Amino acid sequence: MQGLFARRRQLILTEGPRLYYVDPVDMDLKGEIPWTKDLRPEAKNFKIFFVHTPHRTYYLEDAKGHAVEWVKKIQEV
Repeated sequence: MQGLFARRRQLILTEGPRLYYVDPVDMDLKGEIPWTKDLRPEAKNFKIFFVHTPHRTYYLEDAKGHAVEWVKKIQEV
């Protein structure tokens, strides 16, 4: 079942643009958020943000409180 437990992942924004998420301990690639014209980032507060895609909403947390900066960077690309 997907979404039952939160898993810690590190988000990486690259040129292309592409959004990857990796295991923060061993840096193994765990997945990619599909980049489409319909991709929409949204800040909930200073720590939490969402990335909405046509088929899924990704719930993300920046422990250092840079969620708004993530949203701005994703929108700039």
